[in-house]
Amino acid sequence: MHLKLLDVVAVEDGDRVVSGADLGGRRARVILAVLALNEHAASSDTLARALWADDAPPTWPTALRGAVRALRTALAPVGGDGERVVATVPSGYCLAPGVTVDVTEAEAAVRRAEDLIAQRRFTAARDCAAPVAAVRGTALLPEEDAPWLSPYRVALDDLAVRALQVLAQAATALGDHPASLDAGPPPADGADDTAGFAPPPADEPLALLPPPQAVMVRQVQVRRVTPATRLAAEFLMPSPHQRAVTRQ
Repeated sequence: MHLKLLDVVAVEDGDRVVSGADLGGRRARVILAVLALNEHAASSDTLARALWADDAPPTWPTALRGAVRALRTALAPVGGDGERVVATVPSGYCLAPGVTVDVTEAEAAVRRAEDLIAQRRFTAARDCAAPVAAVRGTALLPEEDAPWLSPYRVALDDLAVRALQVLAQAATALGDHPASLDAGPPPADGADDTAGFAPPPADEPLALLPPPQAVMVRQVQVRRVTPATRLAAEFLMPSPHQRAVTRQ
């Protein structure tokens, strides 16, 4: 059984899928997200805060049990009824053993890619990191505007930046980085690693990138500039020659 949290929340089992309105609406999506994002079981209080914030109804324990029961029923078409996806434990609820989650798999993919870089297996590292480089934090429950989601969205953005770093390192090692010929030596310890980093105006190079990559490059520029992220931005941005060819 596989749970997708990014973009459209869905539960899959082979070719069988339950998603969108078939899941049962907002409550179902939030419950699945809370259970998937928590390292441990989520208490009823935790689920209630995610569902209702400070406006829980007086009968919220009953409403919560009803929402969990409805979710389990909705998952019956993929064999997820009963406790096959949402399990009850003494401390609350958790995902059943064996349920995989796309967010967790993305984290594992980046760790694997970083290990492959260390092993100098650059092609494998590139292939492993590439899908995660396009991940956006805003893809996590995009219709939900709640403070509890913010740290998880930031963590996803950070994960995508790490994937971009792997892509840049792998591309440079494989000779696919057009700017590598012009790149000087890395800055000495303690030196200003932002010196000389002046990306072209955003309205020109970012327009030549697919939207997910453009978003991530902007995050690299604005949120953190280190030697590795600078290389990632340079790798993803078209070189002056490429921009000239594109304009022609």
